[in-house]
Amino acid sequence: MPALVVTSVNVEGYTRTMADVLAIHCNGSDIVCMQETHLGPTSNRPTLPGMKLVAEIRHPKYGSAMFVKPLLDVRDIHTNSSDTNIETVTICLPEISISKTERLNGSST
Repeated sequence: MPALVVTSVNVEGYTRTMADVLAIHCNGSDIVCMQETHLGPTSNRPTLPGMKLVAEIRHPKYGSAMFVKPLLDVRDIHTNSSDTNIETVTICLPEISISKTERLNGSST
C-alpha cells in the first residue's frame, strides 16, 4: 500500500501568495491541513493549487482548512468548533481517518 503524506501548517493568515508558496512546498502531499487561516464569514474560500478544499472552519482570528489531492476518495467530513475553544476537522477515507484538532489561543481549556 502506498504511503499517505499529510502536511500540517500554521499559515498565520491565509493569503493567495501563501497558497502559491505552499503549493510548491506541499507538492508531494496528499492532504494539507491549515491552521490559523484567519478567514471570516465574508472572506473568499481558501484555495491551494493542485488540491481540493474539503473542509473549512471560518473564524477571523483562528480558522482551519483541509485540502486533499483531487483523486482521494473522501467519504465523510466532520467539523466542530466548540464552546470549549477547540476546533476539530476530520476527513474519512476508505481505510483511514485524518483528524486535526487545535486548542485556540487564549483558551483556558
